[in-house]
Amino acid sequence: MARNAFGSAASLRWVAAIATLATAGTMLLVDPSGAVFMTGWALWILAPPVIVAALSLFLPADVRSALLVVLVALSLAFGPVVYARAALGEPDAQGPLVFVFVPLWQLVGLVVAGIAALIAHAMKKGTEGIKST
Repeated sequence: MARNAFGSAASLRWVAAIATLATAGTMLLVDPSGAVFMTGWALWILAPPVIVAALSLFLPADVRSALLVVLVALSLAFGPVVYARAALGEPDAQGPLVFVFVPLWQLVGLVVAGIAALIAHAMKKGTEGIKST
């Protein structure tokens, strides 16, 4: 059986690494001094891609499916886009709230992706059981 490279742990780590770099770059765009990295906000903002990188080390191969990689990539791509728009757009009093709510929504997206992966895993196990009988 051919191994699906797109759903491999390495692809999840690449997605997480790119999202981490894009998010950190956007944070530097917002605050060129880099002072944001000395606060707890940096931990909160960078938490979603770091969690994905950590989970990619422990997930079984059949759970790391292409669906999971796509959902995770969409969830993680959401952050830098919104951060850049908040930084480069018109100044707004509510603009800094993106740094509170975007990581929250990214984590919600990761939970949805995780549930989808677990459902796909359960369905695959169910069909394997049917085929073996």
